[in-house]
Amino acid sequence: MKKNTVLLAQLAIASAAALSMGAQAQQSYHNLRGQATLDGLSLAPNIIAGSPPDSPSGRIDPNLITSPWAGVVSINIRYGGGSFICTGSMISPVHVLTAGHCVDTTDLGDVIDITQPGNDVRVVFNTQAVAGGTNTFTLATATAVNMHPAYQGFGPCPAGVTGFCLNDDLAVLTLPAASVPSWVPIYQVGSLNQTSPQTMVGFGTSGTGIAGGNVSPSFFVKRTGANYSDVFDRDDEQNFTGFNEVWQSDFDGGGQNTHCTLYGVCTPGLDNNVETALAGGDSGGPSFQRLGDRWVVVGNNTYGTTFFEGQVQGTFGSGSGGMVLTPYIPWLQSVTGGAVVVAVPEPETYALMALGLLAIGAAARRRQRAD
Repeated sequence: MKKNTVLLAQLAIASAAALSMGAQAQQSYHNLRGQATLDGLSLAPNIIAGSPPDSPSGRIDPNLITSPWAGVVSINIRYGGGSFICTGSMISPVHVLTAGHCVDTTDLGDVIDITQPGNDVRVVFNTQAVAGGTNTFTLATATAVNMHPAYQGFGPCPAGVTGFCLNDDLAVLTLPAASVPSWVPIYQVGSLNQTSPQTMVGFGTSGTGIAGGNVSPSFFVKRTGANYSDVFDRDDEQNFTGFNEVWQSDFDGGGQNTHCTLYGVCTPGLDNNVETALAGGDSGGPSFQRLGDRWVVVGNNTYGTTFFEGQVQGTFGSGSGGMVLTPYIPWLQSVTGGAVVVAVPEPETYALMALGLLAIGAAARRRQRAD
């Protein structure tokens, strides 16, 4: 397969003719925090299914304590009279990883003040005895909320850097130990393998690649899907040099492979009942990859994108993305007091990954010189 040699910050939007859709090219980004109450009001798109016969119901992961995704939680953020839904993952016995914009009250990087009356951040732990059985849940209210210090809101860039910056969109919630159920699994954090797809898990509205989001959200229902990371953004504080900080996928299906059509970045499409896009309510959810005998959190899901005027987020041809966790591991360890466990590949796996990264880096440098 052709690998991801293009940087988001360097992408020039192609002409309408290149899209082969007869619409004006106009890429736009959307954060994926959704409005909702704990009763599940409003529409906040989530993991999207493929074409029928695939359906949102086919993507549901039962809330069993034996599920590999039992440590993926829904989050209710309340402030200013509003109520929002996001997703998170347990990265220590008391810490939840989520998106920075989920706890940003102004969209300018202002973290929620949980000491103010009416403001809180609640984590929902779901469980059921058997698949399809009665769901029970436990609420845990965060005692601390830490937003990444470089996050300045959804879109703003550091001083002297132009563009639309998606970087650093991370936050960590601290919970009282006594409020976390004993059965909840804890995930290690690791490095994204760019040659393999990643599995994404989240809560919220669902739908199909044909219609987009049209199934109401719930704090009690999580869904899964997978995709390849196609293109990346590097460190915005270094004017998009250095390490990859942002990943982006496109939703292949219905004959559409947008990154391949527009930019020549042609990763494989997955099966119709596997490939997915992300949308609202999925913010802060984890992207997993398999490392040996365990699933490791390698990315954090934060945004959706459309590529031309009139395109509906969550339909085939749209895109989504999030944070590559590798460069943020030191911050995660710092903010959790060293509680985060970093997954280390087996020596032979690490060597293969290193060779792949060297090849990708050489291709990227060739691309930059050609541009």
